[in-house]
Amino acid sequence: MSKTNTLEKNKKHNLKLYFLYKAFSWDLLFYYAISFMFLNAYKGLSAAEIIFADSFYPFFKVLLQIPATLFVEKTDKRTGLIVGNLALFVYVLFVLGCHSMYIMIIGNIFMALGFVLKNLCESNLIYDSLPKSNKKQKIFSKIDGKSSAAYYVLEALSCGASGFLYNINPNIPIIACLLCTLFSVILSHLFIEVEDITNPDENHIKIKNARIGFKKYIRDLKNAFKFIFSSPRLKSLIYFNAIFMAIIYLLISYRRSLLSEMGVSAQNIGLIFAVLELLSSIASAYTSKINKKLKNKSLTYLSLYFIFSIIVSGLVVVLTVPYNVELSIVILMLAIQFLAKGPYYTLIKQYLSSFSSSTMRIKIFSANNLIEGIITGIISFIGSWLLLFTDTAHASIIIGCSSFVIVIILLEYMSSRVGLDPEKYTKKDIEFREVE
Repeated sequence: MSKTNTLEKNKKHNLKLYFLYKAFSWDLLFYYAISFMFLNAYKGLSAAEIIFADSFYPFFKVLLQIPATLFVEKTDKRTGLIVGNLALFVYVLFVLGCHSMYIMIIGNIFMALGFVLKNLCESNLIYDSLPKSNKKQKIFSKIDGKSSAAYYVLEALSCGASGFLYNINPNIPIIACLLCTLFSVILSHLFIEVEDITNPDENHIKIKNARIGFKKYIRDLKNAFKFIFSSPRLKSLIYFNAIFMAIIYLLISYRRSLLSEMGVSAQNIGLIFAVLELLSSIASAYTSKINKKLKNKSLTYLSLYFIFSIIVSGLVVVLTVPYNVELSIVILMLAIQFLAKGPYYTLIKQYLSSFSSSTMRIKIFSANNLIEGIITGIISFIGSWLLLFTDTAHASIIIGCSSFVIVIILLEYMSSRVGLDPEKYTKKDIEFREVE
């Protein structure tokens, strides 16, 4: 068999495998719905300790970004994928054997390493496996979309099942998560490394054969910051995204803590999040229609509705209202959060990608991830500190009100810099060449 035929056969193999791989490996199945209750009620960690340990995760992601990139360049994407999934397997082992906050902090090193490596390798390995075509991006989106849909279905089912399994034995859903990560390690071994550097992707990082090295990586990052801070539009978007993503990340723990403090059972928490995940996936599918309807106000509406739901969910628990009414309103507010965050992920990538070349876009996302990680870590530390003095409901009100003020200021700052007609942007905002 010729080298060309072998290459094409390997590419087809990867594309077929990717559907199954992403369905099981995009994130941790059986974990998030019951993770807080497992660590709090079963392992004995306080809410403040759990969120404090989680606060290290975004910092670790920032610190590991460069080492992970250099590792993949010195090996290959398949090896990076294997090590990334193996790191998540180790993280779940830390959760299973957790007996203190410090164990979770160490575990978060492996979680950060796992997701950094996976983010670097997954889409790039599959993009290299696509057939040569002028519609490569569209083909990738179709394959990735179907794989994502399969994951959302499994995530919803695992959320529902994890609550029932937790009632049988709290360790069972964590063991189920561990087995899924082990399956991901096995699947990642089955991929075949291919090299196809023609028609480089306009939206995804390409890890090329050339070994760029540490100095060039830092130089590229410095160029990105120069470009960003000379562009009022990009600067506005990145400030806004860093704050809003930090709020979204903090709410992952806060909403589970709030339901736990309200006395909602593990079984019902699992069912609630199963429905919420489905809502988020449906909202994500309608992102383009939402953006078309809201136009340049999309980020405004999504962020304000999200923050409004945080404040209301805290207030309804603090106020004396019948429990059924309280729970119904809190679930409604959680639904608003999941409906808002799904489209936001897609829209912010779209806005950050606009008016930039392929090479500059890579640097913009690197700089954005760096700023986002630092701000997320800081706000998570503040969120855990608040829980040392008060409960989750009062902390949610404080976080929500503070976020409202900050976001209003940012939206006002953005009003004259983002969402304008193309001809109204300055040359710095629509620069297509790399910063020298």
